[in-house]
Amino acid sequence: MMPARLRPDPRAADRAGGRSAAPGALSAALTLLAVTTALTGCSRPPELTGVRVVPVDSTLTWTGPPYFDDLRSQRFEDAKLRGPHYTLGVSWIAVGEQLDRDAAERLKTSPVRAAAGEKLLIAAVDPEETYAAFDRTPKDELRVEAVVSGKATVLDGLPLAPQRGLAPRTALILISAGPGAAVQLRATDAGRAEMLDLRTGDRLTANGKGYQHRQSDVRWNGESPAAVNRYGRTLPVKLSASNAPFTDASTVASLTTYRPTPGWAAPGRAFLTVPAPALVGDLPSQGVHVESNDAAMFTFRTTGGLRLPAKARTRDIDLTRSHFGPPGTITFDVPADVTAGTVVFDAGRARLTEEVGPATVRQASPNRRPISWSVPPRAFTLPLDLS
Repeated sequence: MMPARLRPDPRAADRAGGRSAAPGALSAALTLLAVTTALTGCSRPPELTGVRVVPVDSTLTWTGPPYFDDLRSQRFEDAKLRGPHYTLGVSWIAVGEQLDRDAAERLKTSPVRAAAGEKLLIAAVDPEETYAAFDRTPKDELRVEAVVSGKATVLDGLPLAPQRGLAPRTALILISAGPGAAVQLRATDAGRAEMLDLRTGDRLTANGKGYQHRQSDVRWNGESPAAVNRYGRTLPVKLSASNAPFTDASTVASLTTYRPTPGWAAPGRAFLTVPAPALVGDLPSQGVHVESNDAAMFTFRTTGGLRLPAKARTRDIDLTRSHFGPPGTITFDVPADVTAGTVVFDAGRARLTEEVGPATVRQASPNRRPISWSVPPRAFTLPLDLS
């Protein structure tokens, strides 16, 4: 029996009067070839050109890289960018030729492959990194880009919106790039950019020029005896300093290189903000006020021995019933590398006044008259650790 062939033998055609000796075999072979070609084409994921952001459920990124057979994966411990109005983290990357069908189904997304001669890089945005130190306003420009060999592409939908808990959705950043190409994530906030190397997870901002923000819970606490001269008499008073009530913000001190007003700190400097304490006295009569400026009453002492006055801000405290209401904050201009120190609150350096006439506790300062401490209070101190 003559074996079947993909191409007919011309001699057999001549012997059969110009007809193929095996037309069925030829038709079957051509059909098989067409089907094989079609299946091969369908099994390859579509090609990615450039950069794409794919939204996914946040829980799907937790089991990512270790189960990708065709991708070299790497988890990151602290790969994140921070600015005044955002935090953006990358929890892992995976690099290879393609995101195949099985892996794509596990992530509930579509398969994809790198362009010819390039590699596919997949970066998973960390859904737990969404903290923002300050609320964003329309004037605060915030832009995230993928930068591949110097070419930037804006990434819509990033950074993730700030969340108190776990963000329900996150994103995969898909990038097709040459094997040796520099691939970076860049975020620009309030006019300054931070960059992250997407191959190593390293931040690229050097020499302390990037955004810094550290904070710590604090608690004012203490009492001091004192006395004031009033109407020719010495009146004893016990002063107490404590955290101002009714506000969560009053328990947090922060060290940051940016504040909405005035903006960025000078190079090498930072803003230290501390909650103002509630100062309460137990004088038996009303109408005694502590009038002061923060620059005179508050000092920050660094562990290295520097003594830095607070920024100017006037305060008026009624000793019989008042706290610094609304309490607000005390602000210092400090070196950016400060990690610890002590805030000193010296009410004895303030100006004392008393209301003239009936004690209404409403008399404006120009209508009061000065009095003095006969026994000034000792200074209150607040230790800080912002390391």
